[in-house]
Amino acid sequence: MKGFYKSLDELPVFLRVEEVALVLNISRATAYNLTKSGEIPTVKIKQKRIVVPKEELLRWIEKNTQK
Repeated sequence: MKGFYKSLDELPVFLRVEEVALVLNISRATAYNLTKSGEIPTVKIKQKRIVVPKEELLRWIEKNTQK
């Protein structure tokens, strides 16, 4: 798959849901469920394409990381 990232700094400004799954090391189905439920915020482009803003994903990771 296009877009293998070695660090969070390398992530693009917007990620496809499939890329979110790779970054989080979860299944595509789980990534889609997290975005559909609104748990991970998304942006809809032209009523078809769903992307996740990098900053929102980083906030979600921070919020859901055990401290």
